[in-house]
Amino acid sequence: MATDEGTEVARQAPATPRRLWQLEAARGFAAMYVFLHHYRARAGIPLRFVLSFSTAAVMVFFLLSGFVIYLSSGVESGSYNWRTYARKRAVRILPPYLVALVLAYVVDYVVRSGVPLNLDILVRNLLFTVESSSIHGAAGYHGNPPLWTLSYEVWFYVFFAVLIAVAGRSFERLRWSALALSVIGFVSVWIIPNPVSQYAVLLVVWWAGAELAHEWMQSRTLTFWGQRFGLAFIVAMMGMTGGRFVLVRHFGGTPYPRTALVQLLIAAVILVAVLLWYRVGLIGFRYTVGLFLVFGPISYGIYLFHYPIIRLATDTDLRSAPYLNLLWVVPAVLLFSWVFDYQLHRWLVRRTTRRAVDA
Repeated sequence: MATDEGTEVARQAPATPRRLWQLEAARGFAAMYVFLHHYRARAGIPLRFVLSFSTAAVMVFFLLSGFVIYLSSGVESGSYNWRTYARKRAVRILPPYLVALVLAYVVDYVVRSGVPLNLDILVRNLLFTVESSSIHGAAGYHGNPPLWTLSYEVWFYVFFAVLIAVAGRSFERLRWSALALSVIGFVSVWIIPNPVSQYAVLLVVWWAGAELAHEWMQSRTLTFWGQRFGLAFIVAMMGMTGGRFVLVRHFGGTPYPRTALVQLLIAAVILVAVLLWYRVGLIGFRYTVGLFLVFGPISYGIYLFHYPIIRLATDTDLRSAPYLNLLWVVPAVLLFSWVFDYQLHRWLVRRTTRRAVDA
């Protein structure tokens, strides 16, 4: 779920010599991939092999999020302010997310010809605690299961702010504190299953994105040596979750470790692939992933809003024409995203910036 704008990076990181349009394109690609993956699955369209890697797209979002948030946070330059950080994250995340909750309920009401409002699930979504110890994304809100990733994103933002408050702005201390927090999450979720600890387990993936940003800001390049800590942390957590998975299989317990193990493995593969691609000059990027640059500014909206709109096409009388439905589903998702993500965010940024100046 793509939640951060490339324009924000360019604006808040003046030391970066050029706009990192590749990040914007990668976000656009990942969002459209998840969109097409879910449409294919619900409409029964072929291409399953090509469009069956949505978990990989989510790991791309987490890596990109770590990169962009660290790059734009001001930690490296010494300009970090927790109030500004919290305000910008809230303005970016919450308004479109609330719209997505409303849209999910309205569509579910239409599709099922009336459905009661599930207050328990609503509260869990508002608190970003939708995971359970036994079911991945257990509390998806009224037929919009992709929203589970927003809980991870929001808690990654919270963890980052906590790490800065505890460890200061030294990257070295932040690095080891991030690993420690993931380990604490791993141990605590085993003792007392809870969503927040589960989110902490995958913090190493988000932190790998921060490692990428740190090396980029220091040397304007990315290397395997420079990313040794990011890769090592992910591999370490893979070993821990894999060990627990073996114990669970032999002695009983919840199946969650297998999910985390798969996510960590995919993140490691993606990180290695990115570094290899970067090493050969991102050959072909402009004519593959780069083609999705146009979707970057609305990628967060695409991720939030696509599933309920797909349900309108696949769970109603319109489902008999899956290919024709794309002619209105795609424009509807893009328009909704442009209005309630891009335009709404721009308006809120102007309002909040003006208030901050007036204060």
